Amino acid sequence: MSDHKSVQETEATAAGKVSEALEATRRLLMQRGEDAPKNNAEAKLRNSFQKAYRENGVDEATATAAARDAALGLGSKDSPAMAKAEDMAVAGAQTQAKEYRQVTEKAANPEASEEERQQATARRIEIEQNLGIHDQLLEVKTQTINGLDPQQTDQSQQAETHPLSVKRKALSSEQAALKTNYQAKLERGGVSPQTAEPASYDLANGRGAKDSRYVAAAQQELQRHQILKNMYQGIYEKHSVSPEVAATAADQLARGNGANRSPEVRKAYEQALNNINYAQQVSDRQSSQPTWSSKNVSKEAAAAQPTSGRQTSQTTAIKDRQQISQQQTSTDKIWAKFSPGENGVYESMAKGNAAMQRLSDQSVAKDALLAGHEPLDIQKAIAQNSSHAQTLEHPRAYARNIVKKAEASPEVKEKRAKDEKQSTALQTRPSRKEAQRSQVNSPVKTKNKSRQKTKGRDRGMSY
Repeated sequence: MSDHKSVQETEATAAGKVSEALEATRRLLMQRGEDAPKNNAEAKLRNSFQKAYRENGVDEATATAAARDAALGLGSKDSPAMAKAEDMAVAGAQTQAKEYRQVTEKAANPEASEEERQQATARRIEIEQNLGIHDQLLEVKTQTINGLDPQQTDQSQQAETHPLSVKRKALSSEQAALKTNYQAKLERGGVSPQTAEPASYDLANGRGAKDSRYVAAAQQELQRHQILKNMYQGIYEKHSVSPEVAATAADQLARGNGANRSPEVRKAYEQALNNINYAQQVSDRQSSQPTWSSKNVSKEAAAAQPTSGRQTSQTTAIKDRQQISQQQTSTDKIWAKFSPGENGVYESMAKGNAAMQRLSDQSVAKDALLAGHEPLDIQKAIAQNSSHAQTLEHPRAYARNIVKKAEASPEVKEKRAKDEKQSTALQTRPSRKEAQRSQVNSPVKTKNKSRQKTKGRDRGMSY
């Protein structure tokens, strides 16, 4: 008993020291924030976090407290308010997933009225947009809803009653390789090692979410991580953080790591503040710039001539960065829209191999081509985002071959033939002026005019 009491006292002392250190860090960060102007960058970043929390179902008080810590660079591991807000955001998504099942059933119910079915369909689309799955494949939608709202079955309840035994059956070499691969994928997707390890064992044995509580728990953690990652990534990108930095930082922030724990979060945090400050400075300069006469403008331009080259180079650099950022955003959007996704896709994971991954990437390329995207942008999207491409020595060459195969598909060929036919028809169609000019110079009209003149002359002669 005394040993147990001493352990409790040690844990309480350690927890107290951690709490004191956290509070000291928060006071230091808050002091830095109070010294800045009211409309500073941190205040705007705080407003963005607060708005995102509120939009994801977090109450006003919790969203305000969590946004304060998030704008200071903390994560949920160091901020109880952020941890609470994240739990509420995920709970809101789970509630929507349950509602999604109900409205989907009502939309397909033939006994419901037409108005009820239409309302249910509209609500279903709204929930899909909120969860970020509206433009995804049916398989991805189903797995996302199952991950957020798993349906208990007799098998899963039995798995709860009879948990995985510590004495496991030995895995074959092939199963052991699969387990290692599954565990790496799960942890990369945001699943804790404690859940990923037994889940990967069950996956290697061919068990899924219906008959393994560990796989079901892993699926829920994947969906939780994806919801938080999407929320935080949207905040960073709103403040012009480059997509790659925003994605890696949001992944770490969804794991609870703030700027004090993760260099990726620190980089995105600093980029966001710098971009907000820069935009504010530009706005201040534009609002404070007086209206001058043309003479004064020419004098100022002449006086500023030595620095014009530097300003031009700065402007060019800014435009180049913006263009690169837009291109990156475009390729990321292509992948997000047309890829099937990998979170919770356990069937694909169980059957996954290089050939299927190539077919999946080829499907992405074909759908993007049919939607009118440029082949070069599609190549970049695949090279930068395909998990299979990342394992290759030359991902760009792989992406180029994938797009070429997609271009050779009958659907893409048919679409291009139609586009060329329409383009040729538009080019050969005469413009309005050309049509009028051709009518004026028409031989029929010229002949009619000559006849009219002849008749006129005849009438004159008869007079």
